Amino acid sequence: MLSKLFRKLTGRGDDDNNNNTNNVQYQQQQGGAPNVPQARNVDFDRNDFANDDEVVEWTGETSTSLGKGNDDVPPLTLKFSSLYDPINLKKVKKELPCVLSLQAASCNIDDDKKRSPVDIICVIDRSGSMSGDPIEMVKDTLGLIVESIGENDRLCLIEFASHASRLTTLKRMTKDGKDSVQRVVDSISAGGGTNISTGIDLALKVLKGRKYSNPISSILVLSDGQDNQGGTLGRVESLLRTHDLQDSFTINSFGYGSSHDADVLNGIATAKDGVFHFIEQMDNVYDAFADCLGSLLTTVAGDVKVRIEACRSATFPKLAVSKVFMDQKWLKKVNRDPARYEVSYKQILAETSKDIVFILDTDNKKEEEEKLEAINEENEESTKEEENEEEEEEVKNSDSCNVVKVECEYNALSLDGGRKLITQTFVVNTFTGSIFRNGEPKNLDVLRDYYRVKVAEAIKEAQALAEDNNLDKARENLTALKTEIEKSEVKNDEKIKHLLRDLDECKNRMVSATTYQNVGKAWCHNVGSSHYAQESTILTAQYCNMGQERFRSTWAAKKKY
Repeated sequence: MLSKLFRKLTGRGDDDNNNNTNNVQYQQQQGGAPNVPQARNVDFDRNDFANDDEVVEWTGETSTSLGKGNDDVPPLTLKFSSLYDPINLKKVKKELPCVLSLQAASCNIDDDKKRSPVDIICVIDRSGSMSGDPIEMVKDTLGLIVESIGENDRLCLIEFASHASRLTTLKRMTKDGKDSVQRVVDSISAGGGTNISTGIDLALKVLKGRKYSNPISSILVLSDGQDNQGGTLGRVESLLRTHDLQDSFTINSFGYGSSHDADVLNGIATAKDGVFHFIEQMDNVYDAFADCLGSLLTTVAGDVKVRIEACRSATFPKLAVSKVFMDQKWLKKVNRDPARYEVSYKQILAETSKDIVFILDTDNKKEEEEKLEAINEENEESTKEEENEEEEEEVKNSDSCNVVKVECEYNALSLDGGRKLITQTFVVNTFTGSIFRNGEPKNLDVLRDYYRVKVAEAIKEAQALAEDNNLDKARENLTALKTEIEKSEVKNDEKIKHLLRDLDECKNRMVSATTYQNVGKAWCHNVGSSHYAQESTILTAQYCNMGQERFRSTWAAKKKY
């Protein structure tokens, strides 16, 4: 009776009191008084999750193109490259690095009617540690989000400390909607403990209970501290299973400073195919949110599934995909077949390329290898005697063969929308009658991508060693890879220089166990995954697309802090 009267007097619904009993018990066990939240007056029923603003019907008539004046280019096109092409069968390599590129079209983000509208739910940590500049910077950034999104987009605000509270419904960002949400943003203040899972639980209820939905949805979770309740990641994973949402959405997380739980926030983002943003300095919060918003507003393909299958032939009778360099959360084998893999992306952004690096194992029969080696030795001797011949001899017995079949299925957030399927088979050229005086030429673009994923893999492996307190071995392995790259043909490439700096930075953040725990763990989570997936964060800005760059530039001139 008293609890009902309290809710009636304060205007608070069940979402405000979610887990409140547990919070009180926890605080009393710690010897403190319960943190009773201040009442907020709201103009909606907090027990009703179907009170979201009606969306504007979107027909999928998004403008996409790979070049100006061409609106008929599909959102995604495929390209295949191998490290060697043509392949000299006299020197056939057992392992052939290859790259499958998913190249995304451009999109028009200036016209709200020519891009996919979004639903964004911001889950904001307002605990006591956020007092002062941190909470003011977050509020300023939220204001920039409100200003930047269009009238067809919708925004919901949820705050959490020891409890969670829904501050707005999913509101369309019309002029009135923006004014209303901005007043709420201005009223946010810091105070209380940290209970992340209550905020995420409430966000999931909003998504599940909404009456309408936009094509793209994302939960943004902001926190600077450790969850007072413990076991956060397990509770979040349980909530995802319990709510069992059928709608497609991502969770993007933002961890401020050195005190946040990097494992938890990275795990939350990983659980729903989002990005973990490590914000080491609070003034970087603007770029982190610019990257996130830029990605949401420039998504051209969603729920992407790419199946890669090796094509066996007389030339390569045992051809198989022996390895795909990818974070395991995006990768699986198809029916346990060593020749088939599936790679998943929740979304692909306009004017970006997702470059999947994999190894083809040629594994030719032993007798064929011996025959080719004999031919190779004979030709090498004859070549030494012909000093004035052309750099490349005439190719004899040239041929081509299928090596990879690809199926790419995705939701098109452009053109006429719907689920799309691309099926394409790629070939490599082969020859047996000539050699190259200075060795077989390499595709440097493939080599560059190969080292990108090798660096990502090395950072992840170094992190695993650091967790076992084997910091010396972690640093040794990072140094070995750096030495290898510095001897390669791409050592002077600007993108490679970024990777080399990251190897050094990773080593510096593993000089001691304390340094690793304070600033190394979150950095590894962020940078390792970002290099695998080519995702832009504060630490990997080289992967920014045009939308992210625009928001970074625009917000830099408007930010107050």
